[in-house]
Amino acid sequence: MSGKKILAVQWDGETVGYLSPHRRGNVAFAYAPEWLEKRNQPISLSLPCSEERFSAQKSTAFFDNLLPEEGVYKNLCREARLDEADIYNFLRLFGKECAGALTVFEADASLSVRSATYRDITGELEELLEKHQGVPQGSLIAETGVRMSIAGAQNKLPVVLENGRFLVPEDGSLAPTTAILKSAASRFPDLHRNELFCMELAREAGLPTPPAEIVRIGNYQAYVIMRYDRRREGGNIARIHQEDFCQAMSVSRLHKYEENGGPGFAACGKVLLHPFLSGDPTARETFIKCAVFNYIIGNCDAHGKNFSLLYHRGSGISLAPFYDLVSTMVYPELAQKFAMAVGRTYRFDRVAEHSWKQFAVDMNIRFERLRLLMEEVRVAVTPALDSLAAKHERQYGASPIYESIVRITKDGLKRVPHQAI
Repeated sequence: MSGKKILAVQWDGETVGYLSPHRRGNVAFAYAPEWLEKRNQPISLSLPCSEERFSAQKSTAFFDNLLPEEGVYKNLCREARLDEADIYNFLRLFGKECAGALTVFEADASLSVRSATYRDITGELEELLEKHQGVPQGSLIAETGVRMSIAGAQNKLPVVLENGRFLVPEDGSLAPTTAILKSAASRFPDLHRNELFCMELAREAGLPTPPAEIVRIGNYQAYVIMRYDRRREGGNIARIHQEDFCQAMSVSRLHKYEENGGPGFAACGKVLLHPFLSGDPTARETFIKCAVFNYIIGNCDAHGKNFSLLYHRGSGISLAPFYDLVSTMVYPELAQKFAMAVGRTYRFDRVAEHSWKQFAVDMNIRFERLRLLMEEVRVAVTPALDSLAAKHERQYGASPIYESIVRITKDGLKRVPHQAI
């Protein structure tokens, strides 16, 4: 299958399948016969291996989740003179570096564009960060001129962090990145400190999170998190395939919130019981502990795209490390409703024991076991909270954000049902 109107989808240099344009900018996906014969491994729980071409609805729901969101997406479309509905051409231009292992490019593109070459932007970064102060809908990707697509609504830039230098792929290169840089947000003060603090607090609670840090670039700070979907292999960088829960359930990024038709905990629980995850027996309880942690810190924005699965060639699927852990309740202007209902309740202050009992049913776990998991989180977070805040203030300077997070988290700790271990 080839031609100008076909995009190749590759995984580790092997062609998995092809994307063809559909009406209104959507796409249709079909696995390559060679992939089915040699590998026969799906790229998504929602796209099982088949000789048939998938519908535009199923295909688009998976691939549109590789795209950025909101202002970042609009900015990139404007710069590239694309209609915002044109997912096919967005992937044609920006699909060479996405989340996970898949790369998307024109099927008849020259092999010469597939080399892994980088450009050092270290000297440009301070000016870029200065330019993006007070610009909530800016796009660092558009500013650097690189052709990459990274999911999410925050202003961020995939980079390679090498001996204190920041590199980005050369235009046209299929070079992978190893980290995500996020500029400080003007709309939400100290969001970068908020995220790093919550990520490190999650680690204290025993939850897996990628390494992250706050770096100073000239007069500015930025948040940098290492990509869990990349690994070093000698002198090379290998991509690891992943999909978020919206992709796994064939839900568009436009409907990531449960109230808008997105995944809730019951749907997530079913994903975690899929036979492909049998090699990760702790996945469901780890996910539950993260859900409890998000409640405690007041993270109302933990939607289906904030949980992912990692695909291991020949060895099944596992739950990915957690990311985008933020206390959204420190920002009063944000909606104080959870992205996923606890039981049948979206409001933090209305979640009660009956809510957690329904949550246990949704996650297919005994309530007594849920209470033990909640206690594990509570016992780990309580002593770490104040000491971690003090450590961050010493390291990054005083900020009212720490006092706000600590206050909200202590309230959350009181609200979760207690049980002696």
